Amino acid sequence: MSIIKKIINEFSKSKNEKKESSEFYQWLNSPFGADQKEEALNNLWNTIEVDAKLSTEKSYKKTCEKIDQKSTIRSKYNISRNIMKWAAVITLPLFVTLYSVYIQVNTSESQVIAWVEVYTKYGEKKTIILPDSSVVALNSGSKLIYPTEFKGSHRQVFLSGEGYATITKDKNKPFILSAGDINVEVLGTSFNVKSYLEDSEVEIALIEGSVLVTIPANNESLQLSPGEVVRYDKINSKITKGKFNKSNIGGDSMSFINSRFCDIISQLERNFNVQIIVTDKSILNDRYYAIFVNNEEVNQILESLNVSNSLKIERENDLIFIRKR
Repeated sequence: MSIIKKIINEFSKSKNEKKESSEFYQWLNSPFGADQKEEALNNLWNTIEVDAKLSTEKSYKKTCEKIDQKSTIRSKYNISRNIMKWAAVITLPLFVTLYSVYIQVNTSESQVIAWVEVYTKYGEKKTIILPDSSVVALNSGSKLIYPTEFKGSHRQVFLSGEGYATITKDKNKPFILSAGDINVEVLGTSFNVKSYLEDSEVEIALIEGSVLVTIPANNESLQLSPGEVVRYDKINSKITKGKFNKSNIGGDSMSFINSRFCDIISQLERNFNVQIIVTDKSILNDRYYAIFVNNEEVNQILESLNVSNSLKIERENDLIFIRKR
């Protein structure tokens, strides 16, 4: 079962807190993995065997009024199927969230927005030029979703992974980069975002200009100046702000500033296309400070991190084992 299918199935079975539900709807509302989400939802629909109740019908009618069902828009997700059954079991908010996807993507028959998905495999990097001439350099194991044309009052893209962005200035149309737990709003600037799904922290480092970083889960916003970095710890919802050396961001450099060992391991796996197995889980939350700017190989990086010789590192081809001595 894919991660997306597991998330949807587990969410539908559990009694979620308000914060968790909000985060789930936000994730579902993004265009990431649209095909997999649709398949998972279809599979879940087919397992539901209940009839719609009167309250469900009322909710359905209210929702139709809210989204203006008379519109001739056709949803690319075909969410209208079995909608009464969905509303009865998964509740109205999920239905509203799903419909918001098709309303945002298909605002009218004459303004259908086509989205482009760009992936980078482990050990691969790509540079993408956006429709407004902005440039995003994707790091390994990343995904960028952007429209073929920026319409409306803002420029919106979605990132999963790490990207170094240089944004074309347009004071009348702000640029918004959504990366899982954070939103970064800019007019024109250069910044680096690291937001991998498997990492415990999200990091935004500003090189030039000014950005507004918003963390919806905390309902908190921070203004950054050049040379400042903000980190959002997904484990304890803690936000920290600090300084960094701008010359160590982007390009082939790699920096770990108070980073958890588990996140460092994930970064090394992505950049060098290796598999790292840590047999002693107690060291995964250890934190390290290290900067590499000379295109060091994975063995050199691990040796530098093991300066105290507290780790035993063994390698067999692309498989690396790490344990505590």
